[in-house]
This record gives sequence, structure tokens and C-alpha cells, in this order.
Amino acid sequence: MILYRPRNQLLFFRVDLTRTSIESVFCYRGLRELAERLFCRNCNLASSSDKLCGRGLRWPKSGAEVTGLVWHFSGFDFTVFMRVIVVFFEKIASKIWRMWWHADFSSLYANRRSGMNFIAPIQALLFQDLWCYRGDMLRCVHIQGYRSLRDLRISLRRVNVISGGNGVGKSNVYRALAIMQKIAEGNFAQALASEGGMPSALWGGDWGKEPRRISWQIEHSDFSYEMVCGLIPADPTDPQPSAFITDPDIKKESVRVGEREIASRKSSSVKIRNAQGKMEQWEWPIHGAESMLSELRDSTRYTALAAVRLTLMDWRFYHQFRSDSDAPIRRPRVGFWSPVLEHDSSNLAATLQTIIESGKCDIRGIISEAFPDGDWTPIRGNGFQLSLTKPGMRRSLQAAELSDGTLRYFCLAAALLSPKPPPLLILNEPENSLHHGLLAPLAGLIEQVPETTQIIVVTHSPELADALAQRCDAKKIELTMENGCTRLMEHAGKGKIWSFEWWNFPHWNICTTMLKS
Repeated sequence: MILYRPRNQLLFFRVDLTRTSIESVFCYRGLRELAERLFCRNCNLASSSDKLCGRGLRWPKSGAEVTGLVWHFSGFDFTVFMRVIVVFFEKIASKIWRMWWHADFSSLYANRRSGMNFIAPIQALLFQDLWCYRGDMLRCVHIQGYRSLRDLRISLRRVNVISGGNGVGKSNVYRALAIMQKIAEGNFAQALASEGGMPSALWGGDWGKEPRRISWQIEHSDFSYEMVCGLIPADPTDPQPSAFITDPDIKKESVRVGEREIASRKSSSVKIRNAQGKMEQWEWPIHGAESMLSELRDSTRYTALAAVRLTLMDWRFYHQFRSDSDAPIRRPRVGFWSPVLEHDSSNLAATLQTIIESGKCDIRGIISEAFPDGDWTPIRGNGFQLSLTKPGMRRSLQAAELSDGTLRYFCLAAALLSPKPPPLLILNEPENSLHHGLLAPLAGLIEQVPETTQIIVVTHSPELADALAQRCDAKKIELTMENGCTRLMEHAGKGKIWSFEWWNFPHWNICTTMLKS
């Protein structure tokens, strides 16, 4: 994964080195600068109108020598250009990471002005405009005014465990993240209505002279997003006021990629950056309860905004798996290819069979850590239904006979070992109904999740939190309640906390790393 952010410009692209594929491309200017750095010094762009798609990119007749290879293209499209970049980084990826992790900065700077095409582009990219990292990650969440989250900022790593006692606001963190997805889907008002509407979602303490607002701010590896909403203002002069007085009223929105603002909103007015890199006024007003992420769906004109929306919609949440006597999980069903487990786990047996047939992982071996003496199958007769055979029994137990904890563990296995892993997976209290002996195997399940998936586990169990910290190097985030506000345990008893995240200061971080080395 490579993120390129030139100063005062925006050229953003993502390259998956492991799969040799391009996931998405956003290009506003800076294309010529990147091409010159990687391949040659005199490539040209035919016209400014071709800067976005790269159709005007042409190479000199003599070609461009990079690591012993000569490439010569004329009038090729942007896809071809990106494939060339993939090949280039595949050949130097090991060199980049070896220098990066071993802090071999002296060799990079020693060759800064040398004629070595192998080293100079690496130095230019790493220490000027390139930020290398592994995978798409949600790096920081800042929520203000939502229920007990008066002002909570959480920095995240790949695996995170949010813990604390009852009533400290753990579930509010889960709900706040789930609402982010509803905002992208266009169901923001419906999501708040299920919680009692906007008045119930607001923090219940004394606001003083501050306006009653809820704000979401997220810092992602690829973008940043901010949204502020409040109550619908009362207008006594309006002859026909709206009856939806509990709906949210979005006051402000902003989407940034790097340091550049891609879209901004104030009330119902939206400005968005077009293909030429200029901010333009959206011609239609947006309703107060609808986000610009869900309303502006022209992915051809507004690629970056569409990518933000799709990223949020790809998040996956699991809170409760139905296991009551009337739950669909306990009945035979007609199966179909199911790479993703439904939220109510109705397609559990089909998902387990899909994982088996996909061959992405040895699910039987992984589950055997929890049930070493049991033999299970997701197919029974002509239908799909989980059944488990235990030692000493002449027949297998059907799903209707299995315990809630057993069914829940199989649901967690199906959710975590999905053949289509999400960029972000959030589990709320996965230890419910599980015996403490299954917590270590559950941590083993989470350990099997691909590194491309970021995980947030909200739990009451210190044992599960310790197991995840040991097996997955999880970041432990402990919450507490103070004066009606959810706070980090390390901030308890302190005043307002100011946080400065390193990814907002990449050059400063490189300097400090060099000093430490």
C-alpha cells in the first residue's frame, strides 16, 4: 500500500503489492512529478484536461532506464501507467522495507544526488512525499457530544481491545462507529430514531453556553472525515414547520485527502472539488438529515468522495447472534454461496461451507482448538444445518440441540474467517455466552484474521483482553466514567487532553525516528 501526497498538490493512489492489483486511483495534478521521479526527467502531459486520467502521458523515444529495465510507451492510458508502477515497486519493495525498518538512512542520503536510478527514487519518495504503511487503517476516532462520549479521542492500531466496567460507555463507542456506516448508507436519521431521536443521542450533562452538537471525526490512512450535527432549529415564523423534530440537522461536513479538502458542507450548501482540482458549488441543496457522502453518488466526477463512502460501507459490525429457540440458525435452510455472515447469523451453515470450499484457511483445524474431540458438519441431508458429533454419542446433535455458547462460537468463527475480509471488523462483547475456556481459542480465531483487516473488540472480559494482547499484540484501551463522561483510564482526573497524532506530522516523525536510530 503506497500513499503519495505531494505538497500543495494531490496525487493519491493505492497499490496492493501482495495481490499485484490497483484498488483505487485519485489523481488531481502531480502526475508529471511522479512520472519524472520514477522513470524519466522529460515526460510530458498533452493537456491539463488529461491530468486526471493520464491519457496525455508520453515517454521520450529513448525510453527511461529504471533498475536495468527500459520502458517505452506512447499515448497509453492511466491503467497501464499504474501497472508499470506496480512492477517498479515489486522490484524494489524488499529494498524499501529493509532500509525502512533497519533505518539505513545514511545509504539513502549518500545516494541522494547520485545517478543510481534504483536508490534516488526511493529516497525522494520515502523522505519527501511518500508515506508507506501496511493496509487501510482507521487511525483515530474523535467523538463529541454523543451520549456519554462528551469528548473522547481514541488512537487505534491494527488490533484494539476496548474494555471497562458496566456503564462506562463501551457500547456507545460501538454505536458511534456503527452510525458512521449509517451516515454513508443514507440511513442517518433512521439510525438515530432507533435510539430515540436526536434529543436522546445528545450528551445529557450541562452544556453551559456551548451549542448542543454531536460531532464525528475520523482519521483514516487514506482520508479524514468530519461531521457536526445538532437539533433542527425552531422557526416561529415558518407557517409549516417540519414534523420530524427529532431528526438530526447536519451543520457541517468535511472530507480531506492528505492536506487538501475534497468536499465541504455548511448547512445545505455543498462545495466539492472537480476533476480540474477546483472547488465547485453543488447545484442542489441537501436535506439536513442527509449526508453529502450518501447524496453525491456520481463516482465518475467525485471519485474521492465515492471512495470514502465505500470505505465506510465496507466496515462490518457484529453485536448479537440470534440463538433463541425460534432463531433461523437452529432450522434447516436452503444454502447458497455465502462469503459473509449475516448479522442475525441466519446463513451460518452456508458460510461455514463457503469457508471450507474457498480453501482460504483450515477452519476445521482452527475450530478444533475449542472443540478438540468434536466433529462438525454444516450440511445435513439436502439442507444446510450445523450439526456436531461428540465422543460417546451414536448420533450427531442438530443445531436445535446445541447450546447458545457453542452456536455463538461457530458464528464468531464464520465472521472472523470470512473469505471476503472487511477493512474494519468490530465485535461487541463477543464473550457473551462463552465459557471462559473458550476465550483463549477465541483469541486464536482473531489471530487468524488477515493483516489487511483492522479489528476492534469491545469486551467486559479482562481475560480476553489479556489473551488478545499476548497473541495479537492488541492495543488495550480501558475506559472509565467521570462526571457523566466516558474517558480513557489514563486521562481520569485530568482536565482537557490535547492530542497530536504522528500521522499528521509525517516529516517530524521521520526526523525523530532518525534521532532515535
